[in-house]
Amino acid sequence: MSVKIVGLGHEARGDDGIGPRVIEALRAGELPAHVSLARASDGAALLELLAPTNDYVLVDAVADPEHVGSLHCLEPHQLKAGVGPRSRSSTSSHALGVAESLGIADALGQVDLRRVLVLGVGIDPQRCLSFSAELSPEVSGAIAPASRRALALAARLRDA
Repeated sequence: MSVKIVGLGHEARGDDGIGPRVIEALRAGELPAHVSLARASDGAALLELLAPTNDYVLVDAVADPEHVGSLHCLEPHQLKAGVGPRSRSSTSSHALGVAESLGIADALGQVDLRRVLVLGVGIDPQRCLSFSAELSPEVSGAIAPASRRALALAARLRDA
């Protein structure tokens, strides 16, 4: 089975654009044959990409204002459902978050949640409320480590 690494986020919202930036970095290098890349701006766009024929590594910003730039490997059941960046119950900065999207996809038979891993990069959601293509130094510094970790997670899914 192939593994699709999906970068989630909006590049025009600063640190929230970490997912697509990781995909750009991965595209610049050599990928293993079993890995493909995709981008999704939010949870709704993610739903359109999911298919039961793939395993997934989802790279997304997660709310962690005290540890901006930190990496978090999560399984779908560890994600907190909620709405938007101001929700204290949410790890997502999207209106329809990854947790909700995966729940819908699971109910529709689009994805096997045991074959999905989420690589979160810590951000401060308050820094993403205005439009800016610039990343904070902490999140910019996380691109290369997140790229390496995403490939390692893809290998883990392939070998599982």
